[in-house]
Amino acid sequence: MLDTITSKVLIPVLVAAATAWMTVRLSLRRFRAERWWERKVDLYSRIITGLFDLRRYNEAFIRDAANHGDGNSPELNRLAEKASTAADAVEQATALGAFILSQDIAIALDALKERREQIEKQLRYDANFGEYVGSLEQENLAIDRALALIRAHARKDVAPGNL
Repeated sequence: MLDTITSKVLIPVLVAAATAWMTVRLSLRRFRAERWWERKVDLYSRIITGLFDLRRYNEAFIRDAANHGDGNSPELNRLAEKASTAADAVEQATALGAFILSQDIAIALDALKERREQIEKQLRYDANFGEYVGSLEQENLAIDRALALIRAHARKDVAPGNL
């Protein structure tokens, strides 16, 4: 009788409990991996969008300068506001992403931040408008390098197979 209870009740209950425990553990692991992947995708998206907005402002400013504009058009002011918000977002995402993103991306974004700070100082202390426009062109090249690096890492990092 004890053999019957053990073989027909106890063993199936133990197997069911072990199976349920393994299923829950695997589900939690999968959930955590998906959340981590979503955070990476969000972070990459915020950085790429921010860099795109910075580049758009620089291009508009350079175009305005080439057309002998005064740098104060409504469109340029709108883009300047968007670029300022984007710069803050990129800086915040960089700080938050230091433990999520690769070291190469962190270095590239830090270099870009230093370049932007140099340009801002130049604008404040140097009245040479032509050099400022040239600096914006150099910043666009730095943004392009950072974007290329970020895209390459993002392709590998957030590929569906890495979930």
